[in-house]
Amino acid sequence: MKVFTMALGLMVCLSPGYAGDVKQILPPGVKPGGPFSPGILAGEFLYVAGQGGQLPDGKLPEEKAEQIRQCLRNVKTVVDAAGLTMDHVVYVQTYLIDDADEDTLKRVWK
Repeated sequence: MKVFTMALGLMVCLSPGYAGDVKQILPPGVKPGGPFSPGILAGEFLYVAGQGGQLPDGKLPEEKAEQIRQCLRNVKTVVDAAGLTMDHVVYVQTYLIDDADEDTLKRVWK
């Protein structure tokens, strides 16, 4: 069985008052999946590391659509921890293992 994986990376635009500051964003209860921070607030931008579709307990939902929803929730958790909202998002990069999953991504994204 092929495991569906999607990761999102994004930037969030902030007001000019943050220039020069760099701060790690670690949402409560989230353990990074490697030697990186889930988010970095640098200057006027929030950089969100690639987020997968794992639930908070580390398990991966069985359905592809639910994996995509969880991936988006995981991104939102980082954005919220930075004190922002999804309305601040200005760029998103998605990665799919199988191009056949693009229609599912588009349906969930809407």
